[in-house]
Amino acid sequence: MTRRTRSPWPDRIAVAKDLILFGLGTALIAWQGFVVPPRDLNLSVMIFGGVVAGAPGMVYLWQLQRESRSSIEASPSEDLPPPSELPSLPSSGM
Repeated sequence: MTRRTRSPWPDRIAVAKDLILFGLGTALIAWQGFVVPPRDLNLSVMIFGGVVAGAPGMVYLWQLQRESRSSIEASPSEDLPPPSELPSLPSSGM
């Protein structure tokens, strides 16, 4: 029976890839947190940085943000009748 040894290169490549992605994700988070003015903060970029960095729970937050953005983009006026058709509330005598 012959023994085969594994090459260390795939492990080194995986480690290098993980370090690069972690560095890029952390840089995106730090850039949004420390460089960008608060009024220009983009939560999507910050969450994407967490996804790229591999932070736990960030993929879930990314999905929540995408779902909330799609529900906001849907026109809410389609669900509500025009203001003239809304029932009026009885006025209280106070």
